[in-house]
Formats: sequence, structure tokens, C-alpha cells
Amino acid sequence: MKSIRWIHKLIIDDKPGSVEILIGQSSIADRCYVRVNQEPEYWYSTQSGVRAEIIQQGLEIAQKQLVGHKVTEVDGTPYSWTAQ
Repeated sequence: MKSIRWIHKLIIDDKPGSVEILIGQSSIADRCYVRVNQEPEYWYSTQSGVRAEIIQQGLEIAQKQLVGHKVTEVDGTPYSWTAQ
């Protein structure tokens, strides 16, 4: 398996931004990271081998990194922080 990247565009403090989650390199849960914008990757060990749960875990990490920032969807609605 090649790696899968889950990328979501959003607005951070009124500027375009993104959250990227790498889901595995050789298997879905072997190596995962979350990156906000162009910041360095934050690598994490998954608690599950289920895609939606890996993404949710990454989103929770990104949410902690963005505490104190205004984060919305591109259309201006609040960002939900749940795997879609």
C-alpha cells in the first residue's frame, strides 16, 4: 500500500489553511502524521487500524495545536473537528 493523505482546506485566523493527515506508509496504521499548514509533521501511533478512527485521532491532535485560533470551514461555518 502506498501512503494515503487526507487533506482538508479550512480557514485559520481568517487566512487559508489546511490539515493534512498521512494514513500509513506500508499498511494503514504503521506510520501516521498530522500537519497543520506547512508546520513540521507530528508523527503519532494509532490507537486503531480503522481509517475513520485514524483520521479522528489526527484531527484531535490538530485541534490541540490550534487552540486559541479561529478555525472555520472555507464557507465560514465553524469547523466540526470530526472525521467526515
